Amino acid sequence: MKGEAEQDLEGLQTMRALATNMTFLMKSIALGREKYGLPEKEAWQPTHFIR
Repeated sequence: MKGEAEQDLEGLQTMRALATNMTFLMKSIALGREKYGLPEKEAWQPTHFIR
């Protein structure tokens, strides 16, 4: 029913914790990228298993 989600206190708390953790992770990645840059990519070496 409409409005039932607002009554789910545990579900709302879970979503707030998820949002907080995702924000922290995104900020951490951005700071790491500024300080250390991105890792070097290796050249792609295609393989096939037909002999």
